[in-house]
Amino acid sequence: MLLYNLLHALPTSCRYFVSNGKLLTFMRYFLILCLPLFMLIMDSCDRDDDVLVGDNSYLPLEIGNYWDFVAIGGVGGQQSIVEHREVMGKTFLSGHEYFLMVSERPTAGDPFIDSVYYRVADNGYVYTYRTNFPGEAQDFRLNGKDGDEWTYTYVDWETNIKLTASSLDINSNTISNCKNFYRDVRQWADEEYTITLAPDVGFVKEFSNAWGGGQVLKSARIGGRLVNF
Repeated sequence: MLLYNLLHALPTSCRYFVSNGKLLTFMRYFLILCLPLFMLIMDSCDRDDDVLVGDNSYLPLEIGNYWDFVAIGGVGGQQSIVEHREVMGKTFLSGHEYFLMVSERPTAGDPFIDSVYYRVADNGYVYTYRTNFPGEAQDFRLNGKDGDEWTYTYVDWETNIKLTASSLDINSNTISNCKNFYRDVRQWADEEYTITLAPDVGFVKEFSNAWGGGQVLKSARIGGRLVNF
């Protein structure tokens, strides 16, 4: 029935070829008509997939991804790396899949190494876990909008997060649609801190609002793609 309907939807000249047994000609005509439509549908599906993973691209968690940071305020182009952060593996803890993020900072002696487990829930909430602390922190909501705020309790500390959207300039490179997560712990003093995430990159800037210092991204490898600023 489908072939019959397609046949009668075609021009008379094409029906003549089919009725005279020239099926190959008909099939060629059919492919010429349908192939562009097929390609359009596939392209649309690809774009839909991009939309689905788009918000999670603010924190691309894949083994081998890394971020190298330099201190804000370095001069003369001689900025040295102050932190290397890399996704080193993944594991299951309490029924959830986590990615292990290891940060290394050079010091006068042995390097300072910090390990944090990250997981992203279906709603875009990012939870972090440290083996020496109970519970999880929730500093990021990847699907969040400009002006969103939330509060969570971690250990005995009440933490407030405020999200703002902006662009960010790094060495004359403008990154649009960044999300800034301002963190303030009610029981602490002078600890206010902002972490900025960028689409398809992740961590791009971390800044102490209390002390005026921080670090900015120098280079990264995301999904095998190198990014330099």
